[in-house]
Amino acid sequence: VDVYTFIDNEKKRRGTDLHLLLGALSPVSSASSDVAICMGIDLNSGSHLDWTERNSANRNNMSVAFELTKLLQNNGFVDTYRQFYPNEVLFQGFNAMRGNAKVYNNREEFMFAKGHQLKLLESKIVTVVPDSIAKAELAVISEFEIVD
Repeated sequence: VDVYTFIDNEKKRRGTDLHLLLGALSPVSSASSDVAICMGIDLNSGSHLDWTERNSANRNNMSVAFELTKLLQNNGFVDTYRQFYPNEVLFQGFNAMRGNAKVYNNREEFMFAKGHQLKLLESKIVTVVPDSIAKAELAVISEFEIVD
């Protein structure tokens, strides 16, 4: 599957689900809302903040404008890992295995946050996983301080 077909399929399938989720959150996630939202989400898709032109040498010489992360960003949500580690070349943040690779080679698990009262203190990929848990994908953990 070429990248354009992948992006088109992503919009049709997961994009529909994400639009429904954002619609359900809209009463509490408006710009004037005092509700803080932290959302751990498995998109099974990469991030436009990782697959950049600047980082293309680490991404099969491609830059890809993944729609799902752009949609969340356009709705005011912040990718907490990328906020804490803004340099996508130095901090790949791999947390998912794709294809036959036995190495983590993409970032598909995310923590998104929204709310002026959230101060991001830390964000990291969980790397120590009990043997009883499948290790194909690793979570993002972010720590916040609630401020006035």
